[in-house]
Amino acid sequence: MNDRAYYTDSYTSQFDASIVEVLEIDGRPAVRLDHTYFYPTSGGQPHDTGRLRQGNRAAQVVDVVVREGDEAILHVLDALLTPGSVDAAIDWPRRFDHMQHHTGQHILSQAFIRVAEAETISFHLSPQSVTIDLDRADLSAEEVRAAEQLANEVVWQNRPVTAREVAREEAATLPLRKLPPGRGGRLRLIDIADFDLTACGGTHVNGTAEVGLIKVLKTERRGSASRVEFCCGARAFADYRAKHDAIQQLSAALTTGLAELPASVDRLQDESKTLRAELKRQQMALLRLEADDLLRAAEPLGAARLVR
Repeated sequence: MNDRAYYTDSYTSQFDASIVEVLEIDGRPAVRLDHTYFYPTSGGQPHDTGRLRQGNRAAQVVDVVVREGDEAILHVLDALLTPGSVDAAIDWPRRFDHMQHHTGQHILSQAFIRVAEAETISFHLSPQSVTIDLDRADLSAEEVRAAEQLANEVVWQNRPVTAREVAREEAATLPLRKLPPGRGGRLRLIDIADFDLTACGGTHVNGTAEVGLIKVLKTERRGSASRVEFCCGARAFADYRAKHDAIQQLSAALTTGLAELPASVDRLQDESKTLRAELKRQQMALLRLEADDLLRAAEPLGAARLVR
């Protein structure tokens, strides 16, 4: 794991390295560097993207994977490069977004343990959504709000977030949230001071304040589990901005304040329901009148009448 520089430094986004192997993955060029800060897809966290520059040539890093067998980090590119020196740049906004959300997930998962005795059984992070699945299907709205409140209090306290490696035997004696399966070897632990300790290979911020904000967006039952969708940091700010703009537009259209919006919408829905019922009644009355007119104007056709 010595070539995985992101284990000890999640903040470096530009660095020099050397291409020590060139290969092909699913028809696309790929390289191995002598060391890398690019994070590969693992543990629910997506891979980094960025670029490698070699003289006048540059290639975009479109995927980062771990090779089976030797666990080497491979960088999948959109153009071929050759062995030799490169300068590398990681897409920092994407990386920091992942750091905020992965640390936020650790905080929120521990908050649900303390508030609702609900353990996290899976974590998913994508550009579209961030979710954790909890091993309880009967979470109440009060428990969700309390966990969210506790999580944000930890963020505001700016607790240090540190990483260290320990032997698995030592890890078994520590108060880990979850000990991953496996035998022997060493584990990388992420420690949120006096709050959460868990084994994790992801990238994280140095202090909880950098998470910015943790906002639960929705919860839904999934069989015997609950799925909690949430967002942190820049995504939470963007979500707040979009919802604030929508509320401002609604308030202006309904000429009412924020506190009165729910009542105004309820009133509009009631009025709409009443108007729809009245419109249907009048449409049926009009259809009966039209049918009578058609019958009176029908042309005789033997013993019957022809309506057209």
